Amino acid sequence: MTLSNFDKDDFLKNYWQKKPLLIRNALPDFHSPLSPDELAGLACEEDIESRLIVGADQQWQLTHGPLEDHHFEALPEREWTLLVQAVDHWMPEVASLIDNFNFIPYWRIDDIMVSYAADGGSVGPHYDNYDVFLVQGLGQRRWQLGQYCHDSEAHIPHEQLKILQHFDSQQEWLLNPGDILYVPPRYAHWGVGAGEDCMTYSVGFRAPSHSEILSHFCDFQLAQLNQQQRFQDPAIASNQPPGEINAASIEYIQAVLQQQLNNPAAIAQWFGQYMTEPKYPQLHEDESLDLSLSELNNQLTTQPYAYKNPASRLAYTSTAQGLAFFVDGKHIASSPASAELIQLLCNQQHYPSSSLSDMLNSEENKALILSLFNSGVLYFYDDDTD
Repeated sequence: MTLSNFDKDDFLKNYWQKKPLLIRNALPDFHSPLSPDELAGLACEEDIESRLIVGADQQWQLTHGPLEDHHFEALPEREWTLLVQAVDHWMPEVASLIDNFNFIPYWRIDDIMVSYAADGGSVGPHYDNYDVFLVQGLGQRRWQLGQYCHDSEAHIPHEQLKILQHFDSQQEWLLNPGDILYVPPRYAHWGVGAGEDCMTYSVGFRAPSHSEILSHFCDFQLAQLNQQQRFQDPAIASNQPPGEINAASIEYIQAVLQQQLNNPAAIAQWFGQYMTEPKYPQLHEDESLDLSLSELNNQLTTQPYAYKNPASRLAYTSTAQGLAFFVDGKHIASSPASAELIQLLCNQQHYPSSSLSDMLNSEENKALILSLFNSGVLYFYDDDTD
């Protein structure tokens, strides 16, 4: 799929992580794959992260899900909004929106949050630390774009909501279904429901902090290191003051640390595992199957498409030995003969069954495809559309 009225090369050169962009009618004739009632139902589920925000003008009340009927029954007619995280993990129809953004690596995508707003409903002026495409799905929402925000930006006093105390409105648009607003990290924005039944699909991207990156990499390296390797200083000078940490000791420690960082193969393996870690690992706990190869062949014959589990993350890196394949935070052993299959699996979100059947041309591919179906990474969806 491709967006209308949109030049991806121009976008990546001039807008991505640089400045906002409004794309009018990017998805012509767009129909929301989710109804307001269905979204409310998801917000009542224990395993799904949701929030209900009521109020405006710095009088905000936040309720975390799972929600119950009485929460909805007590709502006012206006000035409230419901937000549900990772709806794409639960609804393939919502996950299919990701295909429209395949000019950004799939491993960068975090999730699709869906919000419903009554007239005047909003989460207030705020900024995010990540890129987001705001897809108007139903009704209308009025968006204002504000200033670029620094760490020192003041927020209103609230224990759980980060709402800006000062918002400098610089641009304003009314979005209709099919319109998309791209907002880079740290740009203040404020969306308010305009009329009834406003729904927005927020395609958010992963942007781990440098502290998170270093912490996770250190944990990865700690698991690989030989604990018998110790600090050494065989060349202590007899006249060294006993209270001084000298330059030679600092240089030694620097060399130890640089040895871990100057290891591209280790960094590539760590990063592949890190960026494919699932957002909600518990969603994979009960998804094991026991398909045989003959049963899989039968399904590939009768089902037109197979799908990647929306909660799974797949990626690969190129190495001297071939492709390194990563699935849900794990490095999956594979042979060079499976390179074409791995690229197919990682570069698409759904697959013609005929293509997978054609890939069953080696024992390595048979074992790999079967294991991915049996672990719930791949599945068949009972729908004859793509």
